[in-house]
Amino acid sequence: MTPQHHADSLFVGDSLAATPDSITARPRQKTVRDVLRALPPDATPTEQDDAVQAAFPRDTLTWPEGVELSLPGIETKAYDAELRPINEYETAFERHSPWKLERLPYHQEGIAGDPLPYRFRTDDYVTSALLLCFFLGAWVVARSFRFIRQQIKDFFFTRQHDNLFTPDAELRGQFFLVFQTCFVLSVLFFDYTQEYMTSVFNQVSPYKLLAADVAISLCYYAVKLTGYAFVNWIFFTKEQNERWSESYMLCLLALGTALYPVALLVVYFDLSFRATLIVCTIILGIVKVLLFYKCHAIFFQYRLGFLHLFLYFCTLEILPMLVLWRALVYANNYLVINF
Repeated sequence: MTPQHHADSLFVGDSLAATPDSITARPRQKTVRDVLRALPPDATPTEQDDAVQAAFPRDTLTWPEGVELSLPGIETKAYDAELRPINEYETAFERHSPWKLERLPYHQEGIAGDPLPYRFRTDDYVTSALLLCFFLGAWVVARSFRFIRQQIKDFFFTRQHDNLFTPDAELRGQFFLVFQTCFVLSVLFFDYTQEYMTSVFNQVSPYKLLAADVAISLCYYAVKLTGYAFVNWIFFTKEQNERWSESYMLCLLALGTALYPVALLVVYFDLSFRATLIVCTIILGIVKVLLFYKCHAIFFQYRLGFLHLFLYFCTLEILPMLVLWRALVYANNYLVINF
């Protein structure tokens, strides 16, 4: 038993001694895990993918020349095969989906948004015109301050006097007063156009609208002053005509001065049209009442004079104002049709 055991021990020992020389260890194949573990911890997914593709190169699949891939005995014709592009959003799973993916075309310059509406406060020309009106108005008041103060005193008192004022004592810059009032009225009517006549506002240049409104307002006051001068020349004396002309220009100055702050609130503070309409109605009402009072004090201080005053005032003051409103609306619509 002992020799047999010794022989076996020698056999095992010889086999173990021969292992390092006779057996060659096979190299361990690299895996994706090994590649990823070799990368730094902060490697991005793109860097990980590039490292894996570099560690496991793939040979390009090429077909050998002259190899027939068709079935034996069947003659095939060569043709160009074109694969239809696959739309990943119209598959069997997504075809009946209630949700649709809208793919917009790519624009390098971006997609145009909604344009901002035109505002007077961003217009340098309108701002310059408003500043010019302010400075010229202040100049007129400063140059004729004594005359204006005396006219305000005499407005509510009927005095019998002859040649109270010298030719130099008159209201200077009367044409500018008319122009300022027309410009302020045009700015306020432009706000009405922007609020209730959007089709006109969106199709016509704002400068054309403003210029047309100013021109119509100037024509309105020119015709109105001419009508006053003609009627008064026929029915009243020269002194009465002069007193009425001075009182009317004073009321026109008051109207332009009172509406100017309202126009500034509309332009720069977006005053609502409802509030603008209420304030303008109150101002116009006060001015018309003052003109009505002065007209009665100068022309119709006699029996049955109230009836003549009503006809005179409605014909030369109320009716032209309604005609002015209709003319402004018609002119704006005319600009849409022809321009």
